[in-house]
Amino acid sequence: MTHIVNNNVTTIPKVEFGGPIMPVTGAEILDEVASFIGRYMKMSEAQLTAQALWVAHTYALTHPWTPYLAITSAEKRCAKSRNMEVLGYLVREPWSTANTSPAAMFRKIADNRPTMFLDESDALFKGDKEMAQAIRGILNAGAHYKGTVTRCVGKGSDQESKDFSVFCPKARYPIPWLIAACRSA
Repeated sequence: MTHIVNNNVTTIPKVEFGGPIMPVTGAEILDEVASFIGRYMKMSEAQLTAQALWVAHTYALTHPWTPYLAITSAEKRCAKSRNMEVLGYLVREPWSTANTSPAAMFRKIADNRPTMFLDESDALFKGDKEMAQAIRGILNAGAHYKGTVTRCVGKGSDQESKDFSVFCPKARYPIPWLIAACRSA
């Protein structure tokens, strides 16, 4: 495939072991990603395409916004965690967590900018209200590349404020308040 970026022409080769190098297009890559997901998940072509595009976007975080992937199902126990597992094989820098503190979450995001899979996210918002509010802040701010949380760092009285970037791709079960917030934006 010939690809033009900033007036530079490049060819992306397809590597097949033991055979010749064949050019491959972005569409072919997306088709392969959708096919891989489809081997393990039963979903519509539109859903497979959306997930393949989301996977590709985890490698190309050049846009100021990152869409969150909401993994839903009509019934309980319908492979939502399995969907996250399958996507974890395909995305850039996967990080799957079901129970994390806000401090661990924002530091991990700031240090590694992972693709975060927040499994069982509804449980995070049913317990400690202060922790839920802190995670809500990370999720609200983290869709934009300028999204940060500010914390005091240091020892004793030698403290200073520091901004931690919370921008990264995120996939999670839908949280009712987050769905409502996205619809109102």
